[in-house]
Amino acid sequence: MGNPETLEAFGRDRAAFFTGGTTPRPDASFAKLHFAQSFAALETQLAASPFLLGNTPTLADFSLHHSVWFVRSNPGVANILDPYPNVIAWTRRIAELGHGQPTEMSSADAIDAARTAGGAQPFEGALLESKKVHLGQQVVIHATDYGVEPVEGELLHISDIEMAISRTDPRAGQ
Repeated sequence: MGNPETLEAFGRDRAAFFTGGTTPRPDASFAKLHFAQSFAALETQLAASPFLLGNTPTLADFSLHHSVWFVRSNPGVANILDPYPNVIAWTRRIAELGHGQPTEMSSADAIDAARTAGGAQPFEGALLESKKVHLGQQVVIHATDYGVEPVEGELLHISDIEMAISRTDPRAGQ
């Protein structure tokens, strides 16, 4: 994972990321129990297909892979994955996909790309509104556990699987 200085810097970064959260971090025994349950379920799912949702990798695979990679990359705990051969084989399949062909981009070009991007992704999930929550409303959202910086904007969609707001950034636009 790195030298002691890198680990210390990483720890400081993560501590700042958790500042302001209202959900306590789980203790080791709680985390270990949930790890085992989650990985047993993942192991069973990957026994049926090479990727999480079938024969082709999807966003689901890429969304989960980094968590498993983090464990596999730490020699102090990597062996906790030994009981899960399907998970290990899956991580190898994901790794074999590679990283694509990155293109260097300046921060100014990235902001310009965001400002000039057109179109939006379709919303997912059945609309959930209430007397207190309705489309067009100005809202402030934030996580409760970590990364709690608030985001303010107009509510465009709310469902059981996503919340979408429109906001305007002085540099990147809407």
